[in-house]
Amino acid sequence: MTSTDQVRDAFVERLFASALGTMDVFTVYLGDRLGLYCMLAEHGPLTAGELAERAGMYARYAREWLEQQAAAGILEVDDAAKPEEERRFSLPAGHADALIDPESPYAMAAVCRSLAALGGVLPKLVAAYRTGEGVAVEGPDAVEAQGDFNRPWLVGSFATEYLPQVPDVHEKLRAGAQVADVACGVGWAAISIARGYPATTVDGFDLDEPAITLARSNAQAAGVADRVTFQARDAADPSLSGQYDLAVIVEALHDMSRPVDVLATVRRLLAPGGTLILADERTADAFYAPADPTERLFYGYSVLDCLPTGMVSKPSAETGTVMRRSTLERYASEAQFSGVSVLPIEHDFLRFARRPRFFVLRSGVVGLPLLFLSLAMAAERRWESPDQLGFMIFWTNTVVLTGLVSLLTPGMLAHVIAEERNGNKLEVLRSTALSIRGIVVGKLLSRVALMLTMCFAALPVAAVATAPPDVAEAA
Repeated sequence: MTSTDQVRDAFVERLFASALGTMDVFTVYLGDRLGLYCMLAEHGPLTAGELAERAGMYARYAREWLEQQAAAGILEVDDAAKPEEERRFSLPAGHADALIDPESPYAMAAVCRSLAALGGVLPKLVAAYRTGEGVAVEGPDAVEAQGDFNRPWLVGSFATEYLPQVPDVHEKLRAGAQVADVACGVGWAAISIARGYPATTVDGFDLDEPAITLARSNAQAAGVADRVTFQARDAADPSLSGQYDLAVIVEALHDMSRPVDVLATVRRLLAPGGTLILADERTADAFYAPADPTERLFYGYSVLDCLPTGMVSKPSAETGTVMRRSTLERYASEAQFSGVSVLPIEHDFLRFARRPRFFVLRSGVVGLPLLFLSLAMAAERRWESPDQLGFMIFWTNTVVLTGLVSLLTPGMLAHVIAEERNGNKLEVLRSTALSIRGIVVGKLLSRVALMLTMCFAALPVAAVATAPPDVAEAA
C-alpha cells in the first residue's frame, strides 16, 4: 500500500466517523426536543411502549430511537436478547449532566440543537456563497441554543467568580449600579448579574423579539424580573447615553455587521468611568493548520453560521467567528479604544481583559520641553533688544501656564493598557470618554490660561521697554 493509499484510507475513515457523529448529534436533538432523556432520567428504565405513552409519541418511533441510542452507547439496555417489547432502556448517570441539565458545565444538548438549526440552512448557504449575500440562522433552535451554550458559565461563574476578580467593578455592582446587556439574547448574563448583585439593576437590549420574549420568561423564573428589564430596542438610542456604569456584550460582537459602530455606541451608553465587558471566542492569534479541536470548532461555526449572519446587513465588516486578537484591537482602536488588556483570570475557554482609565497630557507634554528649551536659549544668548526679551518671556509664560492647565484637564481620547495572558476569552473595555460638559470646561480653561498668559507677559515687556538704557543693555 502506497503512502497515498494510506492517506486516502485515513481520510475515508475520518469522514465515516464524522457521519456517525452527525447521526448521534441529530438523534440526541430528537431526544432533547421530545423530552425523552428527562423521561428516562425520572422514570427509567422504560420499555418503548412506556416511553411512548409518557412522552406522547408514536410507539414504533420510540422503539427505533431507543435501539439506535443503545447501539450508539448513549443509552443502556437491560437485556438485548429480550423480545423487543420487553427491553428496558436507561440513561447512564454520567450522561445525564450532558443531556438534561442546561446549567451543568458539561451540558452538550445546546450544541446539538445549534447544529440541527444549521442543517436547515445549508441549501441557502450554497446560494449565498455564490452571491456574497448573508444568511440568518433563525428559529427557536438557533435562539435557545445560543443562550444555552453560554448559560452554564454565565449562571455558574460570571457574577460569583469572575466579576469579583475585577475589584472596582465588583464594588460598584455591590453598592448598586446600572448595567446594560447589549445583544442580550435570552438574558442569562443580565440574570446572572442581578442574582449576584441584589442592589444592581440591568437593562437588556436586543433586536430579536423571540429572544426578548424568552429572556423575560427566564428572568421571571429566576425571580429577578423586578430588577431586570429586556427591550427589543436599539441600544444606539441617544436617550440612553451616559446612563450605565457597566455594559456587557457576550459572544455577539463577531456576529455583528458593524462591530466598530457597536463599540462606539456602547461607549456612549457608559457614564464617565464606566466599563464594557466583552466576551468572545478565544481564537488563536494567527492562522495555523492543522488546527486543534477548539479552533476547528470556531471555523466550523464561522463557515456555517457567524460569517453568513454578519453579512446579512450591508455594509459588513465580514468578521466571522475567528476574530483574531489583532482584529479586536483594530475594532477597539477605531471605536476610540486603544488596545486590549487581559486580566489574570484562569479559565479553559474564557479570556478576561481590562482597560483602565488614565489621562492624556496634551499640550503639557509638548509645553514642558519647550519651556526647558526657552530657558536654555535665555542662558546661552544675550538678548539684543527689549522686543526679543519680551517675546521670550511671553513664550515661556504661555508654555508654563498652558502646560499646567493641560495637566489639570483630562484628555478626550480613550486609552487602554495592554497586558496579555493566554488561555482566556473575556474582554473588558474601560470607557474613558469625557462628557460634553467636561470637554467644554477644558476648552474654557485653556482659553482663560491664554488670556492670563498675555496679561502676565505684558508686564515684563512693558517694564523692559520703559527701562533706562543701562537696564535695557544689561538685559
